[in-house]
Amino acid sequence: FPSHDSETVMPFQLSVTVTGIGGFAFGQLVTLDRLPGTLKSKINYQVTAVEHSITPDDWTTKINTVGRLK
Repeated sequence: FPSHDSETVMPFQLSVTVTGIGGFAFGQLVTLDRLPGTLKSKINYQVTAVEHSITPDDWTTKINTVGRLK
């Protein structure tokens, strides 16, 4: 992704698996507070897939995203 200035931001994909959670939808934009400041101020992540895994003892949610310039 070219940025608004002379820097270039690499396309990022992010997949996370968390304890079961609902409410994420395809196309939704999410932010991460664990990124370095320069990236955090330039990138949102857009949800591309949500997968739930439910067993008798556990529920996990995998969220796939792709980075988008703000």
